[in-house]
Amino acid sequence: MEIGKWAGHTFVRLATKRPQYIRDGIQALEEARADWPRGAHRGSAEVITASARISLANGDLDQAARHAADAVRIATDTDSARNLTAAFAAQSAITAGRQGR
Repeated sequence: MEIGKWAGHTFVRLATKRPQYIRDGIQALEEARADWPRGAHRGSAEVITASARISLANGDLDQAARHAADAVRIATDTDSARNLTAAFAAQSAITAGRQGR
């Protein structure tokens, strides 16, 4: 799970420079979300935020927005300022992406 999560972060970063890594990043994050332990609710916000970012890099703004909203909800529910900041940043990037259409 941790490997999938960090692989996802790596692919998000790579995808901004090399779009051929987007599909691998999406797959890594899908696997991380599927394997994420139910009891680790707070940590899932980080994986979901990365999922929002990779969906944004892929141009799927609707999916990105759904992931970001989920991450905001989890970060709020778990009172995680760090995760909330990251999720809000993802939402801002998505909004900017929609305005740039």
